[in-house]
Amino acid sequence: MKSVLSPLSAVLLGVAALYSALLLGLRLGAQDSHAVDVLYLLILLLCAAVAWQAFARARGAARRVLGWGVLSLSALAAGEAAWVLLFDLPGREAPDLSVADAGYLLYYVGLLGLLLLGPGRGRNPAALLDSLTVGLVMAQVSWVLAVVPLLQDPGSTVVFRALNLGYVGLDIVMLVLVLFTLRQPLSFTRWPLLLGLLAYVVADLLYFNLGRLYQPRGPIDLLWAWGAAGQALGIVWLASPGALSAGVDRAGPRRASARLDTVLRALPYAAVLTSCALLVLYGPQNTLTGRGVVLLTAAVFGVVTLRQALSHAESLRLNRQLRAQAEELRLSQAQMEHRAFHDGLTGLLNRAGFYRALRAALPGGAAVLLLDLDGFKPVNDAHGHAAGDEVLRVVAQRLAACGAPHFQAARLGGDEFALLGPASQSPQAAQALAERVVAAVAEPVTLSGGAQVQVTGSVGLARMDGTGASEDSLVRQADAAMYRAKRAGGGRSAALVRVPGEAAC
Repeated sequence: MKSVLSPLSAVLLGVAALYSALLLGLRLGAQDSHAVDVLYLLILLLCAAVAWQAFARARGAARRVLGWGVLSLSALAAGEAAWVLLFDLPGREAPDLSVADAGYLLYYVGLLGLLLLGPGRGRNPAALLDSLTVGLVMAQVSWVLAVVPLLQDPGSTVVFRALNLGYVGLDIVMLVLVLFTLRQPLSFTRWPLLLGLLAYVVADLLYFNLGRLYQPRGPIDLLWAWGAAGQALGIVWLASPGALSAGVDRAGPRRASARLDTVLRALPYAAVLTSCALLVLYGPQNTLTGRGVVLLTAAVFGVVTLRQALSHAESLRLNRQLRAQAEELRLSQAQMEHRAFHDGLTGLLNRAGFYRALRAALPGGAAVLLLDLDGFKPVNDAHGHAAGDEVLRVVAQRLAACGAPHFQAARLGGDEFALLGPASQSPQAAQALAERVVAAVAEPVTLSGGAQVQVTGSVGLARMDGTGASEDSLVRQADAAMYRAKRAGGGRSAALVRVPGEAAC
């Protein structure tokens, strides 16, 4: 971003550095000089000039946004010029309301326009409530340190009171807006402006709350000077092409934001502790100060309660979202497992699913029925593969119906199917199941086009009780029986095979 800084911006930084050095020298030497005031005025005039230069370079929508920044710094410089030339240098006492105040008030108008109409506010109600909490506690501190003494000062006029209360109120509003904006995802180009605003507003509030304890030519003056310079440089950066349309940060700006994130999130907690301390100190007093502290503390805790309710609602929403995601993950895992162990065409167990079920059943004994279709290839040749798939689906349905409820049906591949069930049935019942499968498969199949086809099936059946054989040996015996049926002419079932090593029936 250094490339967007003009020579005039460099002059501004140089004058601000000179002002800081002169101020430090005067403080160390316990001296005073109007040259400091003149340098401060020069800083503000340079800020306005830098802002105007950036505004002239901006194009499109950026000019409408940056116009508010130009108005703000120009009004601030004009107000300070009126103050220094009309009252400070001549040594005249300023009236309660002067032309300088018009410039200072216009400064706030420009800042409000820049913050409210510019990008980067976002939708973050939690951050807004946090910022409002800090603002209310700052109002509470100002009430104790400055507002009540001002209201009770018999020497102050109504105009003077109203003007100073207006400044405090505007500073607090600005503080809330700046803190809220800082909590949003921002491009790096907006940071100088916001940090400059924050420095200037904090200096204003410190000046007002310190009252007679304020010492000119001190740290507060430095905050004013560098705060204004930061605002001017922020306007320069915002005038760079694409700065206002950059939106959410890339990786670099996010790291810059993270450095202040902890401090910004801790501010509301520190503010609430401050509010509690003020309540303990001034709440019991039946005075204007005590009553104001009580009312403002109630407002603070009202906002905190709303913030907690918002956090609770957000927590509930996140919990619901997590539960929904967990359920989606569970369903996704179930679907993946189903696809891994089931045949996509028929919905039956596939080869992997069949062997997994067989391994689980072997310790208690198992019976395996293998079915291989006879005459299936001519169906594909005569009617196409779509018709063949239709026949396979019908055979799968009939096989599952025959095996229900004790046997699980599977398609091992191609036109080869299987039934897996317990070994507790008698040999006669198992043989009857095999005959039902042969008969069911032999029934004609009506295709969707209206044609009828017929296939038959050769069935082999093997059974093992208890332990003593592997799943491969059991399937191999059933497969051998099935091929005996096929060699015998097909469309029939071979005799039940008892696998060696089984317990006695």
